[in-house]
Amino acid sequence: MKNSITFLDRFHRIETMLRQQLKQEEHISFSYLVDQAAKQNPLIRQKTERLKSFGRLRNAIQHGSGLNGEPIAEPHEKIVSEIIEIEEKLRSPKRMNNFFCDVYSLNETDSMSKMLQFVHQFQYSQFPVFNSDGEFISLVTESGITNWLASKVKDDLISFEETRVSDLISVDELAEKYRFVSRRNTIYEAKDYFLQAANQGKKLEALLITESGKSNQALLGIVTQWDLAKFD
Repeated sequence: MKNSITFLDRFHRIETMLRQQLKQEEHISFSYLVDQAAKQNPLIRQKTERLKSFGRLRNAIQHGSGLNGEPIAEPHEKIVSEIIEIEEKLRSPKRMNNFFCDVYSLNETDSMSKMLQFVHQFQYSQFPVFNSDGEFISLVTESGITNWLASKVKDDLISFEETRVSDLISVDELAEKYRFVSRRNTIYEAKDYFLQAANQGKKLEALLITESGKSNQALLGIVTQWDLAKFD
């Protein structure tokens, strides 16, 4: 099969997908569809200029012809591979269920000693904290532990057994640097949350996954920026 045929097929799938999602008529240009979809879809936003260049190539293939009616433009193999990859990501994006895991949590009354044992045992750096009623309070982070230790540097003696997790939360400047997300969120939306925070001069420590992104639902997993870096 010629590259041009494969390219046009995948392009048509993308165009149809965007047109249906945006509920736009056939006469609306592909470039306009991309611009509008970019406002909603982080992957489209990331690939805006590339998709528009695909639109120009589509026009050259469809509306131009050489000898014997052959298209004047035949896409390179790399271009075809790229549009296939984008179409597949748009059609079946990876979602937060890729990060489902056992979530080890703490109670606000637990000791710092128990928390540090968790860190050593599970090699995790984020722990959700709940109160006695089972309500989510905050997220203990590696940065939070460091901040707490720094605040105690003048103390001659620190009792990890007597210090409660709630004491750490009270001095943790990053305690609320988390966001709840739905299991249906895509990895591209997740990456965009971290990017938005960075653009605002803020640090997002982690995303907490629940069924529909509500804090009163069971935690299904925790995602950091480093976890997302494994996915393109």
